Amino acid sequence: MTKIIVLEDLINDQQLIATLNASKYEYVLGTDIDMQILTSTDYLVTANFFSDEYKELRDMDLDFRIIGPPVIYESLKNEAVLPDNPRPLYCNILSGAILCFSGFDEKLGVLASKAQSLGTCIRAKFCEKTTHLIAKSTLSSKYRRAVVSGVPIMSSEWIHQMWEMRDEISFNGLSPEVIAKYRLPSFYGCAFSLMGFSADEVKTMSEMAVKQGGSIVDYTDPDCHCVVVAENVPPTALESIPTSCIAVRAEWFWTCIQTEILASVQLYPFCVEKSPRRKSKNPHSSASSGTPRRIKRRRLQENLAQLAHEGELHHDYSPNNVNTSLETFIPQVDEEKTPDRKSPAVTKSTPTPDKELQKNIKSKRYQIVQELLQTETNYCAILNTIIKGFKEPIECKTQPGGPILKQEDIKTIFGSVPPLLDVHLKIKDELSHLLSNWSDTESVGKIFKKHSATMLKAYPSFVNFYETVTETISNCEKEYPRFHAFLQIMKSRPECDRSKLTDLMIRPVQRVPHITLLLSDLLKRTDSSFPDFVFLQDALDSMKSTLSQINEAKRHTASLMQMFEITQMIDGVPPNILSAHRRQINEAKRHTASLMQMFEITQMIDGVPPNILSAHRRFICKVEVCDLSNENLVLFLFNDLLEITKKKTKTISSPKNSPSSSKAPSVKSYKHSELLPLIQVKRIVDIEETEEFSSVFCLVVKPSGSTSEKLYTFILLGSDESKSNWLSTLGHQVAETHVRVDVENILTALPASELNLEFHQAGKLSIQKALKVARKASLKWSKSFGKAHQSRSQLPKLLSSSNLKMNTTCLPRRTLPTKDSTLSQSSVSLFNNKP
Repeated sequence: MTKIIVLEDLINDQQLIATLNASKYEYVLGTDIDMQILTSTDYLVTANFFSDEYKELRDMDLDFRIIGPPVIYESLKNEAVLPDNPRPLYCNILSGAILCFSGFDEKLGVLASKAQSLGTCIRAKFCEKTTHLIAKSTLSSKYRRAVVSGVPIMSSEWIHQMWEMRDEISFNGLSPEVIAKYRLPSFYGCAFSLMGFSADEVKTMSEMAVKQGGSIVDYTDPDCHCVVVAENVPPTALESIPTSCIAVRAEWFWTCIQTEILASVQLYPFCVEKSPRRKSKNPHSSASSGTPRRIKRRRLQENLAQLAHEGELHHDYSPNNVNTSLETFIPQVDEEKTPDRKSPAVTKSTPTPDKELQKNIKSKRYQIVQELLQTETNYCAILNTIIKGFKEPIECKTQPGGPILKQEDIKTIFGSVPPLLDVHLKIKDELSHLLSNWSDTESVGKIFKKHSATMLKAYPSFVNFYETVTETISNCEKEYPRFHAFLQIMKSRPECDRSKLTDLMIRPVQRVPHITLLLSDLLKRTDSSFPDFVFLQDALDSMKSTLSQINEAKRHTASLMQMFEITQMIDGVPPNILSAHRRQINEAKRHTASLMQMFEITQMIDGVPPNILSAHRRFICKVEVCDLSNENLVLFLFNDLLEITKKKTKTISSPKNSPSSSKAPSVKSYKHSELLPLIQVKRIVDIEETEEFSSVFCLVVKPSGSTSEKLYTFILLGSDESKSNWLSTLGHQVAETHVRVDVENILTALPASELNLEFHQAGKLSIQKALKVARKASLKWSKSFGKAHQSRSQLPKLLSSSNLKMNTTCLPRRTLPTKDSTLSQSSVSLFNNKP
């Protein structure tokens, strides 16, 4: 018969005695008990599992069982028999866990005894039955096996804390919350180095590394595990890294933070990616007939067409390029459901046309509809990435640590996106079918008129709370390191093209205005006799009405939210202060200030088109440039177009300062030259810096309805840093207009020879223009300028001494004339008035 012996340390425990009195077991309160007569059915109850008396009982090596009070409480509560465990058992907090230890050299005896007393089993080797690994190092082979097997890797603190909770009968030490709390930090005992990051990035990454049990050291340190290298580090900087250290991408660091596991460095080697050079066409491969000028012009047009084509959105989503290792634990985007942006549906919206269809491709209507389909396809791919690439991995319950965000935050951020994707997938499919069977009788307007009501239902719920979405993303990124790490990982994925989640989430806000602009352009290219003319008018009116209602609903919602926040700050405020017609005056002030800024800009430009003023348009920045003819220009960048203006200057007066020879200065500082919609910009080319080519950039532009590209070349009047910032800003605005996220594919760097730029021609035109102005000012200067043997150092001096203002910063020094150059001869002929 089972007998329970309550040892001396628990004789006065009233709860235990009351529980035994209510049980069916016979118990004895004894101090002097003959242990030799006890059998395997007898239980000794004690609370001092690590006292001297306990050690003596363990050393007796008898058949009796040693248990703690929680075992009795739990057995009687569940009406179960006492466990027949030959090892001492204090409680069942960790009952069912099979543990394996790694990296412990000493003091494992106490830790293992505590673990066994909590109900676990211990195995010396890691096997399939192992449920938890207790590790002291992240660099052991057992750690790697646990990572691959998906076994939780715990710190020794887990066992110690569970021992402190041993008297809590209802406590479960194997709950997901407890496991997540006591996981081994991902960088525990790991030292690594950082290279090429900014000071702010180093500070953030260092704080996260220390919080995860790691340390940042110099790469010369013998304990350095690896070197985390930023993307912009040149290959020469890697030569100083010791061979014992492995250079890894930053994605390794963020994967370790997000998964809370030390990922294998072999999966993230840092490789210097060489940007693919476009294959230069052999100049002799062109048609042998034609003058050299025609051949050069033909080659330039081929290069521009190739640049425009390469600027289209495309990515390689091949499974070989996706990291599917179990060690990353990053759920991948479903490739079968994700639009392949390299497929013909994106880069070319229609299949290869036959000869009859080739004629339609040249029509302006077809070009606009094709552009409409391509932007719609890109937009659907972005929405799909938001859902498949962000939402589903974030809410995945099977990943280590469970969902990255709380369900309410996930709903706030992504809840309004699925309805948008549903309606635009239908629009995309119908546009694709229309283009594959294209004829002028097909109606584009019917498609958008058909779906306008659905769009009106789907968009307000997103646009109205867009600020709330971005604010939630920002707050969650600060509060949850795993979420911040996940966003950093996704930036390096091809489906995101280094764009932030907030950059992707703004696309729905911009989509309806973009569709309106394209439909308006299509209506202009549609003859009034076409059947689609009336449908396009109706569709355009519907889109404008939808846009107007969205904007109005957004202003109304924002106003109510502001009013609600005000009422929360005022104690005893009357409830009727919240009214549909009431709004805060600051909202109107901000809207008015934006319109006033646009109005002030238009007042500075002479001849600016009146339609530049628009409710959805905002000013970004302006830069000063000059063209190849050395004419000073100013570019005004807006969110959807580029205004090219000429900078007005005072006319040069004659030596006699005659009033009749000078013009009164204009009130407006700039004169309108051209209005360039950013939707027409297909590529931005950064001309590689050389001694002859400094701060030069080009725009490859394909006008709406045109089949050929144009090249705009400018010289930025600023430093290299200014050029970099300007091209980055311009690239992002072009990407937003095209509904693109791959800014890198829009920006490219090429040598001047690729575009047949010959800078000496610019210098020649600049000098000729300056000399013509000087000749008109005074004929007596012709002798000074007419000397064919004038050195290059004296020419600017002569111009300066003659009060002739000349922008020499745009004039390459190497292109100034030499005494034997034909440029000097042309300058002489100008002053001799020869043809």
